[in-house]
Amino acid sequence: MLMAKIKRYDVGNDVHYKKLVSTVGQKKTITTNNDIYTETGQKLVAKGVKIDNKVSASLAKHKLQAPLDDFIEIENPITAMTVVDDIKRIIAGSRTLKILLDDLRDTDSIESIIGSHNFPPTIAFKLSIAKSEREDIYDHSLMILCLAYFIASKANLSKNQLESTLLAALFHDIGLLHIDPAYFKSGRKLTSNERKFLNVHVIISSLILEPYSEYKGVISRTVLDHHERMDGSGYPNGKSGDEICVSGQVLAIAEVVGSKFNADYECVDVDELELLLNMNSRKLNSELYTYFSVLFGNEQKEVPSNISLSELEMKDKLLLLAEILKKWLSISNKQSSSTLAFIASYIDTLYESLIQAGMNFESLDFLIMMIEQDDVMKRHTYTIIKESSWQLSNLIEELKRRNKYQETVKDNSLSEWLLSIEKFTV
Repeated sequence: MLMAKIKRYDVGNDVHYKKLVSTVGQKKTITTNNDIYTETGQKLVAKGVKIDNKVSASLAKHKLQAPLDDFIEIENPITAMTVVDDIKRIIAGSRTLKILLDDLRDTDSIESIIGSHNFPPTIAFKLSIAKSEREDIYDHSLMILCLAYFIASKANLSKNQLESTLLAALFHDIGLLHIDPAYFKSGRKLTSNERKFLNVHVIISSLILEPYSEYKGVISRTVLDHHERMDGSGYPNGKSGDEICVSGQVLAIAEVVGSKFNADYECVDVDELELLLNMNSRKLNSELYTYFSVLFGNEQKEVPSNISLSELEMKDKLLLLAEILKKWLSISNKQSSSTLAFIASYIDTLYESLIQAGMNFESLDFLIMMIEQDDVMKRHTYTIIKESSWQLSNLIEELKRRNKYQETVKDNSLSEWLLSIEKFTV
């Protein structure tokens, strides 16, 4: 049902994307390569017209018969070698990426894999818009491409698989160009509806690629799968295990690892990364993420403290987390349903990851004492609390996205339990 709705979403008519095109049109020459018609058949812009403020204002007022990208072209569009040069720039400035890529042996270079690839004009246009106006999306995709290249090379994927994986990494967030940029403002807390719409970006990205035979299939499927999880807790389709293509599993890990890199493309806390991966061992393909152990053995600079909770707050969070898990046992033993089965799978995964991370809920007093005495243990526990908070928050969002939340809150015991989760995740 969700896919059916999204397929009616015409990415070429999106006002946010039109604004980006308009802005680029003030810096580079963008011209129409065909007449543009409104949805009702009215000729709006003639072939050969330059996109300026006046034309952009007219385009913004109307829905079009076809996506805007089909009718416009940009001077000096991005090429695969532009992408390769930008990747080299990122790698040159990143100690972490150098460590990873230096660990590869007898592997085809990124340049040899995608350097001669020819982007279709509309895709080159999209990438040009991203590089010019949404550098955050563009550079993030390049970093994910580097991480995916490392994983896929270590896993000995074939050159064809490598090419598909790298191109999918490059395109995986292209749909974000059609999302309201206000969603990405630092510190903004998204509503459930906004988060649901943001999650649609994987489908938009995949649909953008679908018309092209060279991308339809493995590449578009990889883009669609990169937020799926091995335990079925991901989106947009709740796939699990082998239902997720291998390159999609690679991108999922690259995204999680990339979340621990800073603006300089450095992983400044490899201990936190190692813990994060271990806490997601049932959500990610563990055979693929073990390759990052090359980072964990490297001596690193002193990690700056970024703990935003006091010792008292951490103690309260741990006690509340223990209570949440304890209450769930009593709830799940009394009733059963498909929704409860989904929650049970999610909580079982979280509980197992906490045990693997060294949490012992029978000895919380000892752990709390260690937090007060040992800065390393304090940072370790803070990371566990932060990841647990994210996973529990994601559980609630998944219930809402799957239209199970309202059913859940009708039960008093479950409603109280969800309220305790919301209190924990604040």
